[in-house]
Amino acid sequence: MEQNVAQKIKLALPLVDYVRAHAADLKPGTRIEETSRGLRINCQNPAHNDRNPSMDVSELENRFHCWSCGFSGDLLTLVQVQRDVDFSEALRDLAREAGIDYSAARDDSPQARLRALMRTAARFYAQRYHARRSPGSPRRHRARPVGRVPW
Repeated sequence: MEQNVAQKIKLALPLVDYVRAHAADLKPGTRIEETSRGLRINCQNPAHNDRNPSMDVSELENRFHCWSCGFSGDLLTLVQVQRDVDFSEALRDLAREAGIDYSAARDDSPQARLRALMRTAARFYAQRYHARRSPGSPRRHRARPVGRVPW
C-alpha cells in the first residue's frame, strides 16, 4: 500500500521541483540548466561534505546521482538523507506536502503490522548497539589476548 502512495507522491512532486523549492536548504553553488532533456540541476550532495557541486538531478529520469560518491536515488531517498528520517516518515512528510491523504492509504493487514513491529525492534536494537557505554555500566565483554586458547 505504501508503494501506491509513493508513486502518487512522485507524480505530484517531481524531484526537480522539490529541489528547486528547497534550494535554500541546499548548499551554495547550485546551478540550474535547461537542456534538450529537460531541466538539470547540479548541486552539492546533502549526504556528505563537498566543496564543489557533484550531484545531478534529472527532470527526465526524476532521479539524482552523485558523481563524487556514487549515491543515487529518487525523491524519497533524498528526503530520507536530507531530513535524516526513515522511509515511512519521509512518505508521511511528502504526502502532507503533496496534499495526499496518507492515513486513508494505511495498510492495517497483519503483514503491515508485523513489518511495523520489526522496524521498531530494529530501531531499538540499532540504538542499543550504537549507544556509548556509560562510565558506570558493568563491563560485560573482556578482550582476550590474540593467540591464547582459553582452556
